Amino acid sequence: MSEIDTETLVNASLPRAFSLQEVAKIFGRSSRTIRWWVKTGRLNAFPIGHSKYVAEAEIQRLMWGGERHGNAHKIQL
Repeated sequence: MSEIDTETLVNASLPRAFSLQEVAKIFGRSSRTIRWWVKTGRLNAFPIGHSKYVAEAEIQRLMWGGERHGNAHKIQL
Protein backbone atom coordinates (compact mmCIF):
# COMPACT_ATOMS: atom_id res chain seq x y z
CA MET A 1 0.00 0.00 0.00
CA SER A 2 1.38 3.45 -0.91
CA GLU A 3 1.74 6.32 1.55
CA ILE A 4 -0.82 9.08 1.48
CA ASP A 5 0.54 12.60 1.23
CA THR A 6 -1.56 14.29 3.93
CA GLU A 7 -0.84 17.83 2.73
CA THR A 8 -2.01 17.01 -0.80
CA LEU A 9 -5.10 15.30 0.54
CA VAL A 10 -6.04 18.26 2.76
CA ASN A 11 -5.37 20.86 0.06
CA ALA A 12 -7.34 18.90 -2.53
CA SER A 13 -10.41 18.77 -0.29
CA LEU A 14 -10.49 22.47 0.58
CA PRO A 15 -12.33 24.88 -1.71
CA ARG A 16 -10.23 27.59 -3.29
CA ALA A 17 -10.78 31.03 -1.76
CA PHE A 18 -9.71 34.53 -2.70
CA SER A 19 -9.11 37.65 -0.60
CA LEU A 20 -11.30 40.67 -1.27
CA GLN A 21 -8.31 42.33 -2.95
CA GLU A 22 -7.93 39.36 -5.31
CA VAL A 23 -11.66 39.45 -6.06
CA ALA A 24 -11.34 43.15 -6.90
CA LYS A 25 -8.64 42.34 -9.47
CA ILE A 26 -10.69 39.51 -10.96
CA PHE A 27 -13.70 41.80 -11.50
CA GLY A 28 -11.70 44.89 -12.39
CA ARG A 29 -13.23 46.80 -9.47
CA SER A 30 -11.91 48.51 -6.37
CA SER A 31 -11.61 46.74 -3.02
CA ARG A 32 -14.17 49.22 -1.70
CA THR A 33 -16.70 48.07 -4.31
CA ILE A 34 -16.12 44.43 -3.39
CA ARG A 35 -16.63 45.23 0.29
CA TRP A 36 -19.90 46.94 -0.68
CA TRP A 37 -21.00 43.86 -2.64
CA VAL A 38 -20.33 41.74 0.46
CA LYS A 39 -22.15 44.18 2.76
CA THR A 40 -25.22 44.32 0.51
CA GLY A 41 -25.33 40.54 -0.03
CA ARG A 42 -24.43 40.55 -3.71
CA LEU A 43 -21.32 38.51 -2.91
CA ASN A 44 -20.95 36.04 -0.05
CA ALA A 45 -17.71 36.12 1.93
CA PHE A 46 -16.51 34.30 5.03
CA PRO A 47 -14.08 35.47 7.70
CA ILE A 48 -10.75 33.93 8.54
CA GLY A 49 -9.19 35.88 11.36
CA HIS A 50 -9.62 39.57 10.61
CA SER A 51 -9.90 39.13 6.84
CA LYS A 52 -12.74 38.04 4.57
CA TYR A 53 -12.49 35.57 1.72
CA VAL A 54 -14.70 34.56 -1.19
CA ALA A 55 -15.02 30.98 -2.39
CA GLU A 56 -14.21 30.24 -6.03
CA ALA A 57 -17.74 28.90 -6.53
CA GLU A 58 -19.16 32.23 -5.37
CA ILE A 59 -17.02 34.13 -7.88
CA GLN A 60 -18.13 31.79 -10.66
CA ARG A 61 -21.76 32.24 -9.62
CA LEU A 62 -21.49 36.00 -9.98
CA MET A 63 -19.44 35.76 -13.19
CA TRP A 64 -21.73 33.40 -15.03
CA GLY A 65 -25.01 34.39 -13.45
CA GLY A 66 -25.65 36.95 -16.17
CA GLU A 67 -23.58 39.73 -14.60
CA ARG A 68 -20.17 40.57 -15.95
CA HIS A 69 -18.05 43.32 -14.52
CA GLY A 70 -14.81 44.68 -15.85
CA ASN A 71 -12.68 41.92 -17.35
CA ALA A 72 -14.24 39.04 -15.39
CA HIS A 73 -15.13 37.07 -18.52
CA LYS A 74 -11.48 37.01 -19.59
CA ILE A 75 -10.07 35.43 -16.41
CA GLN A 76 -9.73 31.73 -15.75
CA LEU A 77 -9.66 30.68 -12.12
